[in-house]
Amino acid sequence: MRFRRFTASAATVVAAFALTACGGDDGGSTGGTVDGGGGSGGTAAVGASLTKANFSEQVSQATSDANSVHMEGDVSAQGQSFTMSGDVEVSQGSLEDTSMSMTMEGAGQEMEMLLVDGVMYMKADGISKDPSKPWVSIDLTDPSNPFGSMYKQLMANADPSQLAKSFEALTKVEKVGNEDVDGVEATHYTVTVDVKGAVKAMGLADSLGPDAESMLQSLPKSTAYEVWVTDDALPARMSMNMMGTDMDLRFSDWGEDVSVEAPPSDEVSEFSL
Repeated sequence: MRFRRFTASAATVVAAFALTACGGDDGGSTGGTVDGGGGSGGTAAVGASLTKANFSEQVSQATSDANSVHMEGDVSAQGQSFTMSGDVEVSQGSLEDTSMSMTMEGAGQEMEMLLVDGVMYMKADGISKDPSKPWVSIDLTDPSNPFGSMYKQLMANADPSQLAKSFEALTKVEKVGNEDVDGVEATHYTVTVDVKGAVKAMGLADSLGPDAESMLQSLPKSTAYEVWVTDDALPARMSMNMMGTDMDLRFSDWGEDVSVEAPPSDEVSEFSL
């Protein structure tokens, strides 16, 4: 039972990570070259002068242009703590074009996760009922699979247009100052978001089930989280509480190629609870 809770929590965290961390092609560009390291590129120091009026546009466009990112994070969810490390790439802003490779450790467990062609693969002790097939798969594109359908809804929010929608619910952006994030110069902002507005704008209400409205009513009116961005308006770090999940995420290697391959078919079985 503890392992099943770990599995569910881990998948939820992965979805949340994809929601906040990666970008895809939403068309158009504000110009500039993403260098992944906080340099000025073609949009000199735009990340140092963000406001409520342009925060959504600039950060969403920067992540969209980059397409990929490496992430390290510390997470607390459902009473359990995790560390995570992974890479994500979104080529066309859709679930099927999202590639991800991630490792999570917590609750005495280690889990590997791969996302390839809309299928999530997981590997961890005890997750497979067949010892000869250490990987299990979940087809996130299958609408008849309730488990897969839920995560399709969440993973679809890796599209940067969804990130932009979440920022549409911004109520305040405060500049804290310049700080170093893992050797990269970044500007620290405190961002306040209307929680219900953000959940609805990103389409997450649809994944809450028949009790969505009552759950939305139970949410706090607003929440504040910390965002550190490079001169190119690329997130270098984000610290937040999202629907009971505390995350401290660090981002690097924006725009680098990500290569993820599915496990051999003879090592994979379908996931079942």
